[in-house]
Amino acid sequence: CINETGTTKFVQADGTLGVAAVWQTAGAWGTKSVTGLSVNTGYTFKVKGRNGDNVETLYGSTASLKTLANVPSAPTVNNAAETTMDVAVNVNGSPATTEFCINETGTGKYLQAGGTLGDNAVWQTATVWGTKTITGLSVNTLYTFQVKARNGANVVTADSNTASITTLANVPSAPTVDNATATSLDISVNTNGSPSTTEFCINETGTGKYVQADGTLGDNAVWKTAALWDTKTVTGLSVNASYTFQVKARNGANVATDFGGTASLTTQANVPAAPTVNNATTTSLDVSVNDNGSPSTTEFCINETGGNFVQANGTLGASAVWQTAAIWSTKTVSGLSINVSYTFQVKARNSSNFQTVYSNTASLNTLANVPAAPTVNNATATTMAVAVNANSNPSTTAFAIQESVLGTFVQADGTMGNSAVWQTAATWATKTITGLAVKLHIPLK
Repeated sequence: CINETGTTKFVQADGTLGVAAVWQTAGAWGTKSVTGLSVNTGYTFKVKGRNGDNVETLYGSTASLKTLANVPSAPTVNNAAETTMDVAVNVNGSPATTEFCINETGTGKYLQAGGTLGDNAVWQTATVWGTKTITGLSVNTLYTFQVKARNGANVVTADSNTASITTLANVPSAPTVDNATATSLDISVNTNGSPSTTEFCINETGTGKYVQADGTLGDNAVWKTAALWDTKTVTGLSVNASYTFQVKARNGANVATDFGGTASLTTQANVPAAPTVNNATTTSLDVSVNDNGSPSTTEFCINETGGNFVQANGTLGASAVWQTAAIWSTKTVSGLSINVSYTFQVKARNSSNFQTVYSNTASLNTLANVPAAPTVNNATATTMAVAVNANSNPSTTAFAIQESVLGTFVQADGTMGNSAVWQTAATWATKTITGLAVKLHIPLK
């Protein structure tokens, strides 16, 4: 009969352990598989015999062996961060004394007691392992774990099924936003150390929309690697409007990070159209800004191409004055010189004070002063002399001399004709009018 010393039970004919001794010949016992044993447990057996008169011998020497541990279940792997994750052993019914080692299949390394990965297997009970935080991992990288167990005799099981998880991507840095035009901005993702496989989406916070693959803004997030985003020109934007962008990343398991920091930039204003210049007097002109579709918040300065700027009070000064088109309204520019051509141009700036180039120009002359009455003298029977009185008009001013009754004009040669002749006072000098009728009263203007 065969006795197990730890339980004090006997091997039964069917291989189980029971209370009663079962006596069989060695041939009948053969090699008996003892069943119903506990996992990873030591068992010690001894045998005694009896003769035909049922006289029993003493027990012989003992022999011991441990059952195997169960192959573990797949480990639990969770709580991934950028460089860490948690792993826990699932014992699959093996007793508390069973030891386990945890292997990462991609690197071939083993989890160490301190939570790092190393070259040598470390064996600990499930209780000692607890939930182990694995450190020193790579960002946005897939890790796969398997576990094997060993019994008290250090006999090792096969590997468990695997469990995998991917570390998180790093939260991106604020994007780079530059190269503003009136309706577009350039944006680039800053990966903050995430690997090239990491995907990113770009959000505009003011509209709540996302940058699309074609550069427009849309309702749905588009995920692409930094290399595929490259420097994306975001189009279809409003003129002189501030846009703020933020980026988030996702790992290979599509787990997204929080948004990173923001970066803002304002689109440019439109280059203004040429200003409207009209209503000339001898010392003033009216100037109006033409905003060319820039919004009402856009500011403009008005330059006279001779070098000065229109001031808020309408004079010309050395410094640019920036005001909205509504505040400029129609500005009467005063203090101008008589009969001088003035040329105006306008530029705009956005809310970030980024200036456009100047608009096309618009020009107008101030009026000449009304001349004083001409000097008329030296009459003969058929001639008289006339001289223009410029009345402070500049030397470039041209004058025409008209006989007010008949409406004819003094010609360059001194005769009278139907067409006005325009000449400077210097050119007219004192002009002798010829071919006049005798004793005719000639009023000139």
